[in-house]
Amino acid sequence: MTHTIRCLPKRLRPYFLHDRRRLGGLSRVAYRTLRDDLGAALGRRAVAPGAIGCVQSFGALVHWHPHLRVLVTDGAFGRDGTFTPAPGHDAAVLEDAWGRAVLGWFVREGWREEAAAAAMLAWPHAGFGAHAGPAIAGEDRAGLLRVARHGARASGRGAAALPRRACRGGRAESGLGAAGPRA
Repeated sequence: MTHTIRCLPKRLRPYFLHDRRRLGGLSRVAYRTLRDDLGAALGRRAVAPGAIGCVQSFGALVHWHPHLRVLVTDGAFGRDGTFTPAPGHDAAVLEDAWGRAVLGWFVREGWREEAAAAAMLAWPHAGFGAHAGPAIAGEDRAGLLRVARHGARASGRGAAALPRRACRGGRAESGLGAAGPRA
């Protein structure tokens, strides 16, 4: 799995401030760009990557900064259910695809004019960001949980982010199980 982050330019952030339902649409755009990127890398159209996403609405300085943290599989599932590994995620390719997809969505929704969207894409740095961290091995449970907890905690879903504590053999343990928190 790879931890990816998708950011928006400052000029587009206000579109989400007073209508938070739009953040769900942003998540769908992020998934489609991941799916299309992995499909191109695998040379297959009908693929489905595994992904867990958290929408965050603030930055390190607690200012309005909607962005997405997504844990994505390093490969995708085909229609027959087989998993095909893919090469690592290229942040530059993801950033370009992300910017084009978000602006395309804005144009389709009527929030931006097509000419304004094309002009933004022509800028040397349009303000879109995509980060792809190093791959986290499937057996690195601690690494996966660390990233998942960070995203859940920062997404404002405190109950999902707080690990449950259990006492086993005289020591406290915490963690999330495969189906959620464990007692």
